Amino acid sequence: MDNKVGREISVKQLILILLKGWKFIIISIVVGLLVSFVYSNYIATPIYKTETEMFMNVKENVKTEYGSYNYPSINGEDYFELIRSESVIKNTIEDQELEMSWETFSKKISVSQEKESTMLKVIYKGSNPKEIATILDAHILNFINYLNYSLKEDATNKFLVQKNLEYELNVRALDSLNQKLKRAESDLSQLSPTIIMKKALTSDPVVAAKYADINHIEVADVSDQMIVEEIVNSNYYELERIISNYKNEIISLEIAIAQNSSQISELEHVTKQYNDGNFMYEDSEEWLKSMNIPAQQISPASTPNGKVSPDGFVNAVIGIVLMSFISMFILLFRAYWDNN
Repeated sequence: MDNKVGREISVKQLILILLKGWKFIIISIVVGLLVSFVYSNYIATPIYKTETEMFMNVKENVKTEYGSYNYPSINGEDYFELIRSESVIKNTIEDQELEMSWETFSKKISVSQEKESTMLKVIYKGSNPKEIATILDAHILNFINYLNYSLKEDATNKFLVQKNLEYELNVRALDSLNQKLKRAESDLSQLSPTIIMKKALTSDPVVAAKYADINHIEVADVSDQMIVEEIVNSNYYELERIISNYKNEIISLEIAIAQNSSQISELEHVTKQYNDGNFMYEDSEEWLKSMNIPAQQISPASTPNGKVSPDGFVNAVIGIVLMSFISMFILLFRAYWDNN
């Protein structure tokens, strides 16, 4: 019972101590408010935010004059990750002449996307409200250009490998056909379009009887007579047909090889441009234009109206709570010190 009364008295004493020092607590809170105000408005670097939306609709593949190209993914989310990639960010930093590392830039930008949606929201935060909208717009453009650049480079390399393989196969097929043609023409030179058949006249009794009657001789006297018959040689004409087919196939292969050679030269020229680091923002080739993924910024980023950080209200609340606790601690500690 005594302990309980003692505790009640202690609590009452604590409340009285705090009530007695209410002025000190109020002054401390005011000081906290002033500090938070000065920090929020004069010390802390203000941060502004701008945002924009874009959409992307990826097809499974695209047909070009060099063949069909299958995109690595039809999920836009797989491509949106490039927005925070080192290559895209470095291009933006260089274009906008920003003095920051790509790691710092990547922390300033964020993306959000609803599941299975082709829409994407991109947010950029910075200290200069007049520049951040321009920076974000430039970054979105760099992202779209770099994405298409990467896909075109990949497609060009794959088409080049494919056309080189087609060229080699066609050259081998042409060599094989030329050898077959040579052998067929050699065989044809040894054949005749017709075959001369000889047989004894007596092998056909009717013909032998007529022959004997016309010449007024006995049938037995024509036993040494021969019949000569000219027959069409089907093997000759079949071989001629095969040779004609070989020649047609050879012409087709020669055309295909010439086309392969031309396409390889064109692709090697494009590949050289990529290897030299030439970003093809304005493609001269129609097939390159057809490969552009339909990704587009819906509207330009807007200039922010106010800062998002530091938050004056939150800092004021923190100042009030912090200084309240500090002032109460000081009052209680001073009372404890005086009693002892």
